Amino acid sequence: GMIRSIKRLSFGTSAARPDACQLKIARPDLQMEPSMSDTLMILPSSNANAIRLVRVPEDFESHEAYRHVTGLIAAAEEENPDYDWDDIQSILEEHDFETVDFVLGPSLD
Repeated sequence: GMIRSIKRLSFGTSAARPDACQLKIARPDLQMEPSMSDTLMILPSSNANAIRLVRVPEDFESHEAYRHVTGLIAAAEEENPDYDWDDIQSILEEHDFETVDFVLGPSLD
């Protein structure tokens, strides 16, 4: 089973949270997806139905991700002034951003 196929376990601590232990399982027999972080980016819109949420790839810091996504959206708009979410989503996925499903809750104000 899976336990027998695990090739290596490694434990490490996070620099941000030295008390947190991370478990990493190396499985060379599996194709790994691009490493995704726990950082999420909200793509706001005045239209509540157009708000989107994406997971930022692990190799981006928050400020870099913001600038990168801003540039990607601007390039899509320049290429096609009638762009829509599908165009943006395709470009983001090409750059390893992942769309995340979410439920929009009630307004806080």
